[in-house]
Amino acid sequence: MARKDFLVVIITNCKRRIQVMQMGNNIRMSRLTVLSAVLVVVIWSQLVANEIYAQTGNDALRFTQRFPGLTAENVGIGGVGYAGVRDGASMVLNPAGLGLASASTLSGSLAGSRAENSSVYSVADFSSKSTSDVSEFTLGNISYIYKAPTARGSLVFGVSFHEITSWERLLEFNGENSINSITDYYMPVAGEFEILEDDQGLFPEFSRTLSFIAFETFAIDFDQDLFNDGDPVPFLQAVRAGTVSQASRVRESGHMREFNFGAAYEAANGVFVGASLNIPYGTYTFARVFDEDDIFDDNNGENGTTDFDYLTHTDGFKSDMIGVNGRLGVIGFVSPEIRLGANVETPTSLSIEESFSTILETAFDNGDQFIYGGQIDDEGQGVFKYTLTTPWRIGVGAAYEGQRFMAMLDLEFIDWSSMRFKSSSILFSEVNSRIDQQLRSVVNGRLGLQYRLDKLALRAGLGISPDPHREATSTGVNPAVDQERNYFSLGLGYRFSPFIHADIGWMVEQYDEIYQPYTEVDGAPIVAEDHTRGRLLAGLTLVF
Repeated sequence: MARKDFLVVIITNCKRRIQVMQMGNNIRMSRLTVLSAVLVVVIWSQLVANEIYAQTGNDALRFTQRFPGLTAENVGIGGVGYAGVRDGASMVLNPAGLGLASASTLSGSLAGSRAENSSVYSVADFSSKSTSDVSEFTLGNISYIYKAPTARGSLVFGVSFHEITSWERLLEFNGENSINSITDYYMPVAGEFEILEDDQGLFPEFSRTLSFIAFETFAIDFDQDLFNDGDPVPFLQAVRAGTVSQASRVRESGHMREFNFGAAYEAANGVFVGASLNIPYGTYTFARVFDEDDIFDDNNGENGTTDFDYLTHTDGFKSDMIGVNGRLGVIGFVSPEIRLGANVETPTSLSIEESFSTILETAFDNGDQFIYGGQIDDEGQGVFKYTLTTPWRIGVGAAYEGQRFMAMLDLEFIDWSSMRFKSSSILFSEVNSRIDQQLRSVVNGRLGLQYRLDKLALRAGLGISPDPHREATSTGVNPAVDQERNYFSLGLGYRFSPFIHADIGWMVEQYDEIYQPYTEVDGAPIVAEDHTRGRLLAGLTLVF
């Protein structure tokens, strides 16, 4: 339906009253500022913001899962090392491995990676496939190992820097949805709002931030007739009929890195004990743009519809984190060729500061546009601090190392259900309870092989990390997929002289995930993801 007027409204940090305003041939609700209501909603939004962003078991997993390979040499053998490796990876895997060093070394590596994502968007009888990828080039590791002179036995110190996780990946998808709309997700449920009245009329007060933002931009609106009829949720969505196109770009980026300070000594003949102090730190960024478009003009202002045109939902958050943990390991030779090792890593206390934002733009056929968000005091924006405590990690390993052939096996026990969130301003009891119910303990396995041909070393490895989620029945509302991660690696090493050697290692990681652009709506779209990440490290070691 045509309109006489053109209106663009950029809504800032204010709550708005319901007031009828004539715009052309249609009526749309405008909202006037009520400062007292703003204070209530702003305070509430700070309390519930954690539910929208990174305080779930899945996000806790994201912050704590690691690469199984750390240096160019270590990547080539699949990331094994609980029975002892002689490079900087020992300070992450088992610091007792420092004691195996035969000389002082300085080493480092450069890392390149490519993350590919094949996705399938599905809703009702419609599905579409998409692919996306992102590449990066960064510093892999630097380490210095100092072997102190001793009359007998071994005493070794080490300091190192490692990249232990990369979050770089991209998801893009698009499709047509004739079943529902993201505006259905914006709708509040009973208990998330209250309809109040004063001398200026009726106005809603929301305890759910996203519903408030949608109301401000007319993605949902109050309906007087429904209210008069006693409807428990007297609101209507902007999209009420037909088919909409949905497209999204989800970009994740950032790295977790770690500084290590370690030492090891030979406590008895063939028995080495080591410890390390470790400082993990990193930044994780999540950025999403979701577009919904009334492509067939099914919502044209007639037959009970609005004249909805399109909306763009932009949101994201950035998490800066730093923590500390300790590792204690032991390695013992049971014969000149066979050794056993064990390592215990304490829980990491990660202090996290998270900044988040939400911007919603809704447009209508006559050119009216309503935009909310992006200002520092707007709802859906802010900064939040909390602590994540990670699980204990217990690793055991065995190694056979002959003159030419080496084989190593690692097993790592992690109880993911023991992760806990904590904050001085938020009660995380419900979130922590869900972590305990939904996650489980797992045993990760890794195998590494190496064969030496004079100056050349050939390497290979593989690994498996079982899905940390408890078994769940997949449904349309709560889809589930096995998120087991599988790894395969190859590597080469070449000794140019007794004092310099180079290594190159390549590892590929594969796993599946389910992404939902919105939830709590019957028949909401599902995006099945198949992730593949290839990572290549090239390193150089100097021997002193």
